[in-house]
Amino acid sequence: MGTAGKDCVTMQLRPYQRECVDAAFNWVSTHEGNPLLVIPTGGGKSLIMGTLVHEALGNAPNARALILAHRKELIVQNVRAVASVMPLGQIGINSAGLKSRDTTSPVIVAGIQSVAKKPYELGAFDVILIDEAHLVPTEDDTLYRKFIDAAQIQNPNVRFIGLTATPYRLGFGVLHRGPGALFTDIAYEASVKQLIDDGYLCPLISRATLSQLSVEGVGTRGGEFVPGALEKAVDVDDTTQAVVHEMCEMFQGRNKWLVFCAGVQHAEHVAEALQAAGIKASCVHGNLDAETRKNRLWDFKEGRLQALTSMDVLTTGYDEPAIDAIALLRPTKSTGLYVQMVGRGFRRHASKENTLILDFAGNVARHGPVDAIDSSRFNEKGSGEGSVPTKTCPECRCICMAGVKQCPECNYEFPEAENSLVLGEASMLPILSSEKAPVTWWEVSEVQYHYHQRDNKLPSMRVEYYLGYRLLASEWICFEHTGFARRKAEQWWAARDTDPPPDTIDEAIQRAQVDDFPRPSEIATQPDGRWQRVVAVKLPSAPQPPSLPRACWSCGFFSERTKCCRKWDAVPPVEVQHAGCDAWTEDDVPF
Repeated sequence: MGTAGKDCVTMQLRPYQRECVDAAFNWVSTHEGNPLLVIPTGGGKSLIMGTLVHEALGNAPNARALILAHRKELIVQNVRAVASVMPLGQIGINSAGLKSRDTTSPVIVAGIQSVAKKPYELGAFDVILIDEAHLVPTEDDTLYRKFIDAAQIQNPNVRFIGLTATPYRLGFGVLHRGPGALFTDIAYEASVKQLIDDGYLCPLISRATLSQLSVEGVGTRGGEFVPGALEKAVDVDDTTQAVVHEMCEMFQGRNKWLVFCAGVQHAEHVAEALQAAGIKASCVHGNLDAETRKNRLWDFKEGRLQALTSMDVLTTGYDEPAIDAIALLRPTKSTGLYVQMVGRGFRRHASKENTLILDFAGNVARHGPVDAIDSSRFNEKGSGEGSVPTKTCPECRCICMAGVKQCPECNYEFPEAENSLVLGEASMLPILSSEKAPVTWWEVSEVQYHYHQRDNKLPSMRVEYYLGYRLLASEWICFEHTGFARRKAEQWWAARDTDPPPDTIDEAIQRAQVDDFPRPSEIATQPDGRWQRVVAVKLPSAPQPPSLPRACWSCGFFSERTKCCRKWDAVPPVEVQHAGCDAWTEDDVPF
């Protein structure tokens, strides 16, 4: 194995980077074909590539290596990474944008646009690493495939190693399956969740949005929304104003905002709306000349701009670690594009603890939490990029993930062939699978109580909460059930009335409809698919046990601004809200 030269600074690999390099060498030594290495955005692919090249050439001094990328920013990153582990004198650049045309160095870092037209000028290579490998198409008449064919002619034994954060491609599926696939298998995949837990990636958090972009009537072409129709559907002035208002409210205190839009005009209109709201903003897109785009990116990096709106140009290869707020205003059926967009927030920076994601576009519902993308649902045509499957409990209408066998609310056991699937609510789902769903507080103008029964099951009392004529949420109180459901019904009643709870639904409705029965002024909800689950209430006249006077609303741990408790890291259970944590322990909480 080779060693770094005297004129380079060897960087220490993180444990997963070392595992990745070892896995690549082990796979190549025991398999035919070309492996994929899957590293999340911000996980340091460039250093992995540099180490692979350095160690490969160290074991074979006369070998040559090529690193291919599609943007000059990536070329620069990769050159720096290779230079950190081996002498600069062995590294060449072939890029028109960087004004360098090296064809003879042992290691060449090149732009595909610069080398594809004259592939034989570079000579033969023993290993070719492809950055952002998901961009490699299967069609023969493309830059990548023409260059790959030429490289194989010059050296039939050349090995290709692809690196990507997203090992799938819209319209094709996973990169190592199907006709025309260059890659053979995934040799190593680093987990987003593990890298966040280990402190190598910045955590993402999400908040519910009131505004949602509609894609009703927008057609699909090649597996993706038709661009012109999509932009026309979402580039609506009233919607833009509402979205910008929410961004200004939710991103308050955040340093760098990145906004992904559905078209050039859309990006410009959103930037103008942000400027009108007092935010220093600009837009970047492919129609700008190189100098203007470079200046705007530099102003954003230096803090002279707080927000950038973008169309297409910042989804891959853009590295600004200080980004701490991302708004998705571009609906997409491409899981890869979705992951690349939110991945701009994964890089760590001293100025931030996390990155806040606002999904106005319904992308989380289409593809799932970004750390739980299941590539096995992609078929060879790239379909399977659908919505996150859930199902509804027939007893209490709780919305559960499709895979659960028992309802978490009432313990209903789903039949083996339960198929009552619904679609997830677009803007209300958490961006990470480990994140609790965001909580939203609503004012309540009216409460209604109804008798509810289905399929000769035990009845329940359906409680409906309204804001004007709008139904905010419902909950089902099961007084005639036994076990867990009955205990929850007793707890619900005890928060409102000191008398013993009713035994029947008819009695409950009759007692709840009297004038002095406490009604909440506000409710807190969390998303459960298409519905909202009631998780907390504010009852101005709720009974307070005299021995437990300290309620959550006056507790030092409770934030009135976020409506969450730092001690519980969430909205506390209803019982805790009225009793207070000093008199309530986790052992007392029945769920």
